[in-house]
Amino acid sequence: MSEAIIIIIASILFGVIGFLIGKHISKLQNTSELRGVNERNSMLEQQLGDVKQSASVENKKLEDSFSTQLNSLKEQLYKSDQDKELIRKQKDTVTIELTKLDSDFKNLQLRNEEQKGEVEKLQEKFTKEFENLANKILDEKASKFTELNRENIKNILNPLQEKILHFEKKVEDTHKESISHHASLKEQILGLKDLNLQMSKETINLTKALKGDSKLQGNWGELVLERVLEKSGLEKDREYFVQQSFVTEDGSRVLPDVVINLPDNKKMIVDSKVSLTHYERFVNEEDEAMQQQYLKEHVNSIKRHVEQLGDKNYHDLYKIESPDFVLLFIPIEPAFAVALNVDSSLYN
Repeated sequence: MSEAIIIIIASILFGVIGFLIGKHISKLQNTSELRGVNERNSMLEQQLGDVKQSASVENKKLEDSFSTQLNSLKEQLYKSDQDKELIRKQKDTVTIELTKLDSDFKNLQLRNEEQKGEVEKLQEKFTKEFENLANKILDEKASKFTELNRENIKNILNPLQEKILHFEKKVEDTHKESISHHASLKEQILGLKDLNLQMSKETINLTKALKGDSKLQGNWGELVLERVLEKSGLEKDREYFVQQSFVTEDGSRVLPDVVINLPDNKKMIVDSKVSLTHYERFVNEEDEAMQQQYLKEHVNSIKRHVEQLGDKNYHDLYKIESPDFVLLFIPIEPAFAVALNVDSSLYN
């Protein structure tokens, strides 16, 4: 029994000792683990501190960058507001200017219509005056020319008649004289022949002066135009000017026949053109085919005058202000009327 108690006590002691040893061993294990945990915590705290420091630095950088961007955006917004205000003011200014320009344009348009009406009335007045005076002057010139022609022929024929009478008397007187006087008679006959040739030449020259001398025709047309302007109540060198000299932009010199002063410092250029040669042949020709040919040449002559007048660009003279057209004055109304009857596009 004592042995059993001893064994039991020993077992209990060994059990207690084993428990204590196990507890001690367990305690030792827990202490080691706790130390490892503490070390890991220290490392984690250090890493956390490093992360916090890095985060603080990055946060500072982000705050600075955000502040810079925010300031830049504020400046851009301020500048945008200023630009918007400037654009608004410019828009208001442009709107005001457009309103003013629109008003000026309407006033200018109205004034242009009024001036156009005045020019049309003036043109109609001039046309009627031109027609009336041209017909009157043409009749006067024709009458004067007929009278002048009669006087010239009379002046030519009278000396011839006197010489013929003198010659007849001379023949009668010398018929009774000796044959020695025949030489003198021959000289008289030769003189009469020369006089006859001279008379024919002068008659031809007189006809050519009216029909073929373009310079003389031009001077006559300018004279008729000036008389028309005078009859219209215009004063030379005040309301109109004749043969004024101008220099174009390319340096060439031009001499428009007449420059008329209009209201508002405007100018009207009038150029006289006389086309008689083909018209005279048309009137006097009896053959119908030749008449049509001369009439066609007469129309082409007027067209050439219009084209030549257009090429001179009188309305572009930089020293004067004129409408964009030039008046072409034709002093012979029938010549223009018959051409217009053939080709109505002459007005265009």
